[in-house]
Order: sequence, then C-alpha cells, then structure tokens
Amino acid sequence: MKESGFRMVDDLGRVTIRIDLREKYNIKEHDKVDFIPQKDGILLKKVYDKCVFCDSIKNLTIYHNKTICHRCRKEIKL
Repeated sequence: MKESGFRMVDDLGRVTIRIDLREKYNIKEHDKVDFIPQKDGILLKKVYDKCVFCDSIKNLTIYHNKTICHRCRKEIKL
C-alpha cells in the first residue's frame, strides 16, 4: 500500500482519494468529509453523524473507527 502520492485539483476544486485510503478509512461514495486547516496543510477527516447501531445523533463517540452513542456503549459495555 502506498503511503504517499499526489493528486491534481480539477477546475471545480475536486480531488480524488486513492482507493487504498478510502478502504483503510472506510470512506464510501456520498460519505461526508471535513477539511480541517492545519499549520502545514489540510487534514481530511470522515464525518460520523449517527450511531452505527441505533442511528441516534446524540452523545456520539468514536470507538475503533465506528460511531457509537452513549446508550449503545453502555449496552455493550465499552
């Protein structure tokens, strides 16, 4: 798996994400991503906006790259 590589920005400002990175970070078509300014560049981060178990949008945390609400965390004792 490549750890680096450049991509061109098209005339609409779009950049494609390599397939190996999309697979590694579970980024699928129509997923939301956020662009976070950093001192030395831009951080691209997937946006998780609902619990993977119950679809709740309240009290969310990330556990092993999955979004889980507080209630479901308590139920599965994480």
